[in-house]
Order: sequence, then structure tokens, then C-alpha cells
Amino acid sequence: MFKRSPTLVYLLLTFLISWGGTIAVALPKLSRGEAFNEADGYLMGILMLAGPFIAGVVMSFVSNGKAGLRKLWVGMNPRHLPTRWCTSILLFPVILSGTAALLSMLLSSEFAPIFLAPGLAMGLVVGIMEETGWTGFVTPQYLQRYSPLKAAILLGIIHGIWHIVPDFIVQSPKLDGWWIYYFIGFFVFVIALRIFMIWAYLHTKSLLLGILLHASSTGFFIVLISTDLTPVYQVIFYGSYAVILLSVVGLIVRRDWHRLMQSPDIRTIAQ
Repeated sequence: MFKRSPTLVYLLLTFLISWGGTIAVALPKLSRGEAFNEADGYLMGILMLAGPFIAGVVMSFVSNGKAGLRKLWVGMNPRHLPTRWCTSILLFPVILSGTAALLSMLLSSEFAPIFLAPGLAMGLVVGIMEETGWTGFVTPQYLQRYSPLKAAILLGIIHGIWHIVPDFIVQSPKLDGWWIYYFIGFFVFVIALRIFMIWAYLHTKSLLLGILLHASSTGFFIVLISTDLTPVYQVIFYGSYAVILLSVVGLIVRRDWHRLMQSPDIRTIAQ
């Protein structure tokens, strides 16, 4: 099974570690009706992120031995990342700040961008831990089986589902019944993010770029967007941000539409 279905094993291992660890931390307090403290949140976050990182490293080794681990390491090498692609990480702060500014003008000053510098370091940790698995292991596997667009949508859906249980445990008590609407916006955002990341991977084959894109997305969200928004405003923000990001990503990748629709066999011949 490890050799025949490596992506399936990766997903099972990722969900087992991430969901199992999060539930193990949360269940005692949930059963007693107690609220989570900051330490609980950090521990659940670490266990959540450990899933794709551990699964990515383990399955890279199981599938290809030391060569698989070497491929991960080489993918993180800055020398293999074309310099001009570094500007792509600015997409997220631009759209985040633009969405916040627009909603601030149209609805409420509560949406106004803030600045919390430590968020960048947190974003980098998230990028490394998640993309070692999602970009480093799963993306190349899916691109061998599906067109890039299909691979991106499929991986985006899986990535979104992976967030459901931990996000529900942590966020639903804070959102007063608005959680499902908030998560729909988040789900659309994750698919848009994955389409952009796989499009970038097609051009660079760089794991490092995937890490930096994810770090930029998560890090600048923490840096720029207030955590004090009311539940309904959180729903409005995420829904607006997701639609705007998906629209911009659609425009960016439009010129590569035929490439995004190519089957693996056609791409192999073209290369």
C-alpha cells in the first residue's frame, strides 16, 4: 500500500496526526465544557502542522529513499528559485490590504488594516510545515496523474477538508453560529490559493516558492487583519477576500489556461 498508493497513505497519515492530535488536546476540555486557553491553541496548532510535515518527510523517504529526501532539500534551495518569481509573494499582502481598505470605506473602520510584525515569523513556520507535504510531496504526485487545474482543485478541496475539524473546534465557539458561513469563504480561499501555487510550481518546480507563498498568505493575514472583528464581519471579510483572490488568480493564470488543462502525458511529451 505504501508503494502502490503513496498519496493515499500520505493523506491518512496527515489526517491521523493533525486531527488525532487536535482532538486529543481538545476532548478533555470539551467534555468538561471548559474554554481553551492560549497554550491549548498553540499546542493544537503545532499538532495540526505536524501532520503534513511528518507525512511529507516520511512518504518522500518511503517512496524514493534518500533521493526523496534529497529532492525535498533541493526544492528548498534558493538557488533553484528564479528571482523574478519572488515578487509573486506580494500578491497576498496587496489583496489583503486592498480588501481591508475597501471594506473599511464601504462598511466599517473595524476592517482597517493593522500591523502586527510577528505574524511574518508565524507565517514562515506554517509555510515550512505545511508545504513540505502539500507542495513537496503531493503536488508532484498529483501532476503525474491529473491536469494542473484538476490537481489544484482536488488538492485545494482536500486541504480545505483538512482544516475542518481543528478550525471548528477552535473557531466555532468564537463565531456564535456564523462558523459555517465563515468556513465557506475560507474553503474558496484555499482553492484559489492552491490554484495559484500549482500554477507557480509548474513554472519553477520550487518547493521554496510554495513555502514562501503560503508564508506570505498566512503571515500577512496575521500582520494586517484584526482579530477583533465581530463574527459577521469575519464572514464578510473572508467571503470578500476569497472572491477577490479567486478573481485575481483567474486573471493571472488565464494566459496559461491550455497548460493548466494539459494531461500528464501531453506535458511529458512537451517537455
